[in-house]
Amino acid sequence: MVRPVVIVALIVSHAPDLAKLDALVVSLHGQVDAVLLIDNASPHPPAELAARYAPWLRWLPQSCNLGLAAAYNLGIEEAERLGASHLQTFDQDSLCDPGMLAELLAAEARLRQRGLLPGALGPLYLDRKLDSAPRLPRLDLPAEPGTIPVAYTINSGLLLPLDSLKRIGRFDERLFIQYVDVEWGWRALACGLPCYVVEQARLQHDLGDRVIKLPASQRRIPVHAPARNYYFFRNALYLARRRYIPLRWRVGELIKLALKVAIQLCLFQQRPARMRHACAGILDAWRGISGSRPR
Repeated sequence: MVRPVVIVALIVSHAPDLAKLDALVVSLHGQVDAVLLIDNASPHPPAELAARYAPWLRWLPQSCNLGLAAAYNLGIEEAERLGASHLQTFDQDSLCDPGMLAELLAAEARLRQRGLLPGALGPLYLDRKLDSAPRLPRLDLPAEPGTIPVAYTINSGLLLPLDSLKRIGRFDERLFIQYVDVEWGWRALACGLPCYVVEQARLQHDLGDRVIKLPASQRRIPVHAPARNYYFFRNALYLARRRYIPLRWRVGELIKLALKVAIQLCLFQQRPARMRHACAGILDAWRGISGSRPR
């Protein structure tokens, strides 16, 4: 007996732009069977928005900020109780193109027909601030036309078949927010279940709070709040000890972080705060501290 396809979308929010969050919910209408909105203790919770779309959308307000990974895991438990066959995870600042989910499901069906079980499938996403599609680590693996095997892709828009998720495991809550998608993707690949990007499935997404242009270059880079440096540095060092993650990625990411420091010292505002958070992350990585940053 073939299990019916039941898609439950998981949206994690924290102090969201309500107009963007509303647009995301609207873009999901007609594509998914239910939405779970896990709000991580927003100062102004999206209660009115949640009421507007109930009962199709269920609001799960939290009394504290659980972080991205723990919030997704909470949503996974609830989605399993709803009988989901697939989950789709979203950040609060994304927007789905029409037909995105249908393209992902069609690609999954083609892969399975060839005996290829995907760990997850993600859309080709466009960063609205950078006006570009960021590069992802491609893999030299079998695929179907229109699908790209990748080591990992962003959480937002990620379609997770429940049978794959049960083999790979849930998201690592020790990472709290940064590299959650990266770690899960490498772990999925270690289980023999790679992720695929589907070229005809499109998602608009915002990385960072704003962008700056590098001097004497056309390249633009995202800018995050200084406090995110803590999680960038701590979690990169934390993942550097994971043996299922290739050495080339671990070394490359540490080099990128060194370049990030150099760029921030030269170009960014709030330099002392950025360096203070980076140093705190490095120190806590050495201490073995994970999860939410200690107060």
